[in-house]
Amino acid sequence: MPSSDIDRAVTPQELERPTRVRWVVAVLLSAAAAIAYLDRVIISNVVKELQDEIGISDREAGWVLASFVLGYAMMQIPMGRLGDRVGLRFILPGIVVMWSLLTSLTTVVGSLLVLCLVRFGFGFAQAGVFPLTVPTIRRWFPVQGRGTAQGMVVSSTRLGAILAMLAAPLIVWLGWQQTFLICGGMGLVWAVVFVSYFRDSPAGHPRINREEVTLITGETAAETGNLPVGRLSVKTLATSANMWGMSLGQVFGAMGYYLYITWFPTYLREQYGFNLAEAGLLTVLPHVGGWVGSAVGGRLLDWILASTGSLRWSRQGVWLVGKTCCGILFLVAARVENPYMAVGIIALAACCSDSASPASWAMVTDVGGPHAGVVYGVQNTAGCVGAVICPLLVPEVVRMSGWEAVLPVFAAIFFLSAASWLWVDASRPITEGND
Repeated sequence: MPSSDIDRAVTPQELERPTRVRWVVAVLLSAAAAIAYLDRVIISNVVKELQDEIGISDREAGWVLASFVLGYAMMQIPMGRLGDRVGLRFILPGIVVMWSLLTSLTTVVGSLLVLCLVRFGFGFAQAGVFPLTVPTIRRWFPVQGRGTAQGMVVSSTRLGAILAMLAAPLIVWLGWQQTFLICGGMGLVWAVVFVSYFRDSPAGHPRINREEVTLITGETAAETGNLPVGRLSVKTLATSANMWGMSLGQVFGAMGYYLYITWFPTYLREQYGFNLAEAGLLTVLPHVGGWVGSAVGGRLLDWILASTGSLRWSRQGVWLVGKTCCGILFLVAARVENPYMAVGIIALAACCSDSASPASWAMVTDVGGPHAGVVYGVQNTAGCVGAVICPLLVPEVVRMSGWEAVLPVFAAIFFLSAASWLWVDASRPITEGND
């Protein structure tokens, strides 16, 4: 949009203060993240019902849960590359519509193979939501505000998971099929709103003023949404200490997080004898902890950066402390006999762990620069490895040692996630000939 168009849209008084369009964009992206996790997590409430209806074992149910991640992993890097090169005004709503339709299609499947295929397609469609969101935040926010914006998106994923857990009484009342149809419809509504409001370039938005464009880009001329971007070679990515540390941290971090959204409701039902509604409501608590932790973690990143000027302490320090504390609390929870107290400690552990999640997103924008989408895609593909392993690992742990062994095993996993970031440095960009 020419600068004269921007000037006409605002008054002289408004030119003195930046508009806040970027925060509306952050809210819309956060809403997409919440819907993504609502649709992704809600299936964990009805694993036992699906097992009874289709006639599948725990191991086969693990493959159903893992099928989503296999499809999700395949498109991470391609979607990241796409996000670095083009805008997402129409692409993101398109994939939201796709996964919303597949959420609804889940209600009519009648066999293990078809259910795995639907979940695979669902993951394939959802793969683009975060690789497209990361470069969009980079385009719409200055460095100082990115931690808060990323914290909003990450915390919204936990909010979506909370809504999925709170849907347990609704599932009991309406049935799981009708609940899935409602979830699918929410994505369709969001797509219409997003296309109507969002623009790929800040300067292309009719409600933004020159001051906000300058704040975002650091100059009066706007950064376009489709700048030419070179390629990062496989060698550069494979030899980057940052890329390896971030990826390993994501492998173990995803393994830990996917316990909450796959087997945790079943863990509560099998270990403590809770029914569906009780387990669903108690499972909300770790997600509430994660919601609070990720929101606070985003603000913490910006505060540490403003106080110390150190990207390394802002990113690496928050990750190391958060993941380590989570592992310690898992060990404590494993020794607590009262189930309600144990769930409370696990919720606190989730708060600590997810306080580190915005650091992961911020690291991607810090070291990825114009290649943030690709770097995020590589990191999240690594996370998908952990996400696939988790639903398959839990039944094997239970088979060998019982449900009481689950928490100690996952405490060790969180410690490994923390250790993976010991050599990560936000001041070292991943570029050709660097790192």
